[in-house]
Amino acid sequence: MYQFRPRRKRGDSFFDQGIFFDRGSSALAYGIMALAKKYKKESIRVWFPDYFCKEPIEALKSFPIEIDYYPIQKNFEPNWGILERMFADGAPPDAIVLVHYFGFANNIAAAKKFCSAYGIELIEDCAHVMTPYGEVGLSGSISVWSPWKFFPIPFLGFLHIREDLSGFIPILPPRQGMRSGIRWYLKRELQRLLCILQVNWYREKNNQSVPVESDISGIKTSCDIFSLKLFRYYERYDEYIRIRRTAN
Repeated sequence: MYQFRPRRKRGDSFFDQGIFFDRGSSALAYGIMALAKKYKKESIRVWFPDYFCKEPIEALKSFPIEIDYYPIQKNFEPNWGILERMFADGAPPDAIVLVHYFGFANNIAAAKKFCSAYGIELIEDCAHVMTPYGEVGLSGSISVWSPWKFFPIPFLGFLHIREDLSGFIPILPPRQGMRSGIRWYLKRELQRLLCILQVNWYREKNNQSVPVESDISGIKTSCDIFSLKLFRYYERYDEYIRIRRTAN
């Protein structure tokens, strides 16, 4: 049994400086729409890497966001040469998404230089990153996180956004109630029991993502209070994070 040690007081955490959502795709959608509102655009053009998860793309289709793709290299870094040619061909984006694949820092310096040269916004996808380190998560106008991928919680997304954009994000209070949390807990316990009994509980199925609410003033994408409280418990202990980072 590991003994957790208190980590920090409320207000000292990076995750006290942004907004929680039900999942990372919702955080990404709201962050991009904040850029659109800031620059008074009816639609906004964003370039994603051509190696990207389908679920957030499906969610973004509910919004006036024009999506295109740029190629990445074998080391997962954007192919800057091709990106420059794409700019020369016209229809430049308003923002590009830089993914920190598998938690490893992508080439932030090159991305910042590129975005500065062309006057576009940088969005960091930190879904594979547990907590910020170095410049990761702190360099883009927007950074998006998926805490539920690292902590034993149902679903939770997080948006860290530049200060001048924060006024374009609606306040999304956590949803009350424990029903979804109880369902999640019972399902996890059943899966654990089946694993002990060596019963294969996994069945592949075609998951259809639930679209993000296109009304940006809605609160359907807010996190639930159960997920938030669980995350707050785990996030405030250095020992838990250390174990996760060092586990093989």
